[in-house]
Amino acid sequence: MNPLDERRRQDLAKVTRLGERSRGRISITETRGTPLDEAIITLAYKTVSSPRYPAEARDTTRVRVVLSARYPFQEPAIEALDPVFNPNIYASGRLCLGAKWLATESLDLLIMRVAKILTFNPEILSDRSPANMEAAQWYNASVAQFPDAFPTDRFELDSEVVQKKMLKWGEVKEDGRPAANDEASSRCPACNAKLRLYDAGTIRCPECEAVFEASR
Repeated sequence: MNPLDERRRQDLAKVTRLGERSRGRISITETRGTPLDEAIITLAYKTVSSPRYPAEARDTTRVRVVLSARYPFQEPAIEALDPVFNPNIYASGRLCLGAKWLATESLDLLIMRVAKILTFNPEILSDRSPANMEAAQWYNASVAQFPDAFPTDRFELDSEVVQKKMLKWGEVKEDGRPAANDEASSRCPACNAKLRLYDAGTIRCPECEAVFEASR
């Protein structure tokens, strides 16, 4: 696989992990291309669909992400497929991502920016040179009138477990001591499962998903 295709494969994997860290609030609905040319991603965050917010809101928004032939050297095109009334989203649905695109920025970080735009996160929302002037004027008036209504939702992620070398399972002695090949072993403190330990570090038990520190 060439480096550009590998980058797309890694980006798809990172967005999948982002979905897990969001507890399913970010999910890949559809993909096209091998490894990836286009994706439909659903973000389950309350957002503003019209100037009638906060009396009226929508709980999910689908976005289409299109990677050009020049990706990652060219910024992905992102379009909201559901109506969103937001200073950083054009009336056509195209998102204005603001910050200058860097080829080193992975797709999961870009999707995080999209989620923050949809939730009117003040860290990223910009009403300077807005993509939608009407929405910017509405937002400035509404945030003064309904300060508790913004951001529209909380954007939070579970911490990502840092793993060193992957732990492999295998037979160990009943007393838990290393097998004959002198590989260290350990037991999960939650379910008491036995495993071979090839390196120390923070690990996740493949049997019960418990996370713990192991040392050789």
